Amino acid sequence: MITTMAISANWVGGAGWVTRWPVSRLRPPWAIMAAMTIARVMRVPSLAVVPPSATYVEHVRTADLSVGTYAIPAGGADPQQPHTEDEVYVVIAGRATLVTDQGTFRAVPGDILFVPAGVGHHFDTVEPDFRVAVVFGPAEGTRG
Repeated sequence: MITTMAISANWVGGAGWVTRWPVSRLRPPWAIMAAMTIARVMRVPSLAVVPPSATYVEHVRTADLSVGTYAIPAGGADPQQPHTEDEVYVVIAGRATLVTDQGTFRAVPGDILFVPAGVGHHFDTVEPDFRVAVVFGPAEGTRG
């Protein structure tokens, strides 16, 4: 029986959730601080103002993954083509319908969406301005 738990509070768009995990899975305090320092090196200005057309901005790139932000203005078009890498979207603001070869899904803030490599997809019915964090694994463009 595990009686000691670590608790992490996270906030997205004013709505919060709490994550709990066994302390035995935690990293040493110095490792957690190093990871937090690295993660907070940059604030993401691309989320402040949505450009007049769909725009992707890459913020981090390694051989194993790339991370960026993608913004689509309300009513805007999403010109995406299938990627050669797996992709994860974390919806930060706005609403849109993710249209894939396998169906549709209404995406709202807090949703985490996974699109496997090679699956055709795009966002439709964007309202209001739509913003997502995007993670590619491996880094975008490295398989193709």
